[in-house]
Amino acid sequence: MSQRSMPTRRTCLSLALGAASIALLPAARAQAYPNKPVKIIVGFAPGGANDLLARVLAEPLGQALGQSVIIENKPGADAIVAAEFVARSPADGYTLFFAGSGPITINPAIYAKLPYDAVKDFAPISVLGTLGVVIAARPTLGAKTVADVIRMAKERPQGLSYGSGSTSFQMAAEMFARQAGIKLLHVPYKGGGPAVQALAAGDIDLMFADSASVLALATSGRVVAVGMTSEPRPAALPNLAIVAESGLPGFDFNFFVGLMAPGATPPDVVQRLYEACSAALARPAIRDRMMSMGIRPVGTTPQQTVERVRRDIDHFTAIAQAAKIRGGG
Repeated sequence: MSQRSMPTRRTCLSLALGAASIALLPAARAQAYPNKPVKIIVGFAPGGANDLLARVLAEPLGQALGQSVIIENKPGADAIVAAEFVARSPADGYTLFFAGSGPITINPAIYAKLPYDAVKDFAPISVLGTLGVVIAARPTLGAKTVADVIRMAKERPQGLSYGSGSTSFQMAAEMFARQAGIKLLHVPYKGGGPAVQALAAGDIDLMFADSASVLALATSGRVVAVGMTSEPRPAALPNLAIVAESGLPGFDFNFFVGLMAPGATPPDVVQRLYEACSAALARPAIRDRMMSMGIRPVGTTPQQTVERVRRDIDHFTAIAQAAKIRGGG
């Protein structure tokens, strides 16, 4: 055997070892991730359903990942500010988006132009839960049920007025109005807080909101919760009627809340995060806490989350076009 063949053998061995090392990179990266705190961006101010759920899940997610999970609020423009921030963040799994139906499936349906692509710019991890919308009325309206609201709206030529803190809740109201065959006059507010205060003051007839926004005033009697667009009911309002069971059979409307990463995040990191979400949602105490907030625990896979996002974008686009809803109210 000639000595010339020796370098060739060494070269082949080096190439083989190099190829093996490359093949092991995903596993090595998965083992290394995460090696520092993970930040979750919430697109709304503290106190709403998204923020409260993110903080409930931060500790169990951190324990599953072996790192601290930090919640950071970046409210503004129907969560567009937060969505763009995460979409442009490094795709390394350390900056995540606590994404909901609003920025991911409703904004694409109502805004002609967005600074992010809801499908291409995010890597879905999991739908963590779904929640319905509370329909609340001013006490002086006299409505106690969904059937009362529908009847009163039909009796008035201009219908009833309603307030909402974002276009997401306007979407719920318009879907309700169309299916009930009634007129509703939209009065936009800059957030759920100002809207519910206007309702309590009698400035508007109705409000469509998440349970966190109206719960305190509803339990104290300052506003009347007449129904929810889907289950589960908040623990503080165990007898609250579901719309489909109280005046509008077949009606169902719910939002999702979930976790997403920047679009180019490696699949093994997405899988690690999905496993952490599954571990958190498997805890009975976490599931009970979510149900008490009116949020049903879900826990979809990344692929199932992609499918829901695409389906909801098509669904909300049809509603927005029919109701002529445009971004910004």
